[in-house]
Amino acid sequence: MVAYLLCCSSVGQNRFQQGTPPSSITVHTPVLSIALTMPRKRTSFFEDLIDLVARLPWWAGVLFAVIGYLALHRLALQPVGTAATLEGTAGLVGRQMMVGFANLMQYLIPFAALFGAGISAFHRHQGKKLYRQLTESPSRSMLDRMSWRQFELLAGEAFRQQGYQIEERGSDGPDGGVDLVLHRDGKKYLVQCKHWKTRRVGVKPVRELFGVMAAEGADGGFVVASGQFTEDARRFVQNKPIELVDTEQLLALVNPQEPAGNVSDTEDNVPSCPICEAPMVERTARKGPRAGESFWGCSRFPKCRGTRPR
Repeated sequence: MVAYLLCCSSVGQNRFQQGTPPSSITVHTPVLSIALTMPRKRTSFFEDLIDLVARLPWWAGVLFAVIGYLALHRLALQPVGTAATLEGTAGLVGRQMMVGFANLMQYLIPFAALFGAGISAFHRHQGKKLYRQLTESPSRSMLDRMSWRQFELLAGEAFRQQGYQIEERGSDGPDGGVDLVLHRDGKKYLVQCKHWKTRRVGVKPVRELFGVMAAEGADGGFVVASGQFTEDARRFVQNKPIELVDTEQLLALVNPQEPAGNVSDTEDNVPSCPICEAPMVERTARKGPRAGESFWGCSRFPKCRGTRPR
């Protein structure tokens, strides 16, 4: 582990000095393989370590912190010794640098790992909370009110409840927009989440996911959307191992006891805004010739002033 940390630090420093920031780090272990794409704006090793650990289960981050501390602490206690020759002096300097590095990193690296583990635990808690809220009151408006990150956490928890092991990847790099990697029964599935409120998901992101599936040898894929898919997208996935999960299918996945067509019937009757296609809410006119009458107003008011008669 110490050799790996030293290697990462030296490689990153060499690339930085050459003017070429590292684009990706791939970590292989006997139980998982994580491809982490780092944004170019990041130059800190510790930011990347926190981001890496945050994508792991929280317990894996805690285990990484404990093992890292024990290994570096043992190295920090190694005696430096003395040198009687010039060659011995060079080796002594190297040992001194190694021990000095271990003395500093034995605290910083475990702290960064524990910080990432805390982020992972928070994301898991938030995903469970969103899943529970949607189970208790399944509605399309709740999906619309979520941020893209909350929608991704909800999708991950929904698949976790189906027996999949979840690996977060994120989509901050050129990875075809893959947000989650699922594992079950020895098979691998890629998931792309699209939290689009104002338009349907077309064929382009679906085609991109299919290309990444072929490149990574995935057994299947899912595109999870907070809205609907175009006919071109649905035609593209015919005879392909890709499943398109729209709003109704996602609600049915979260609440399988209730048919998707019967989930929140009142939400089905809520029209979309004629301007931005956001869900509308019932309002009452306070002024003018129609004062006291009900009408549909855009939920994004005052940013959007679309209306429909009640």
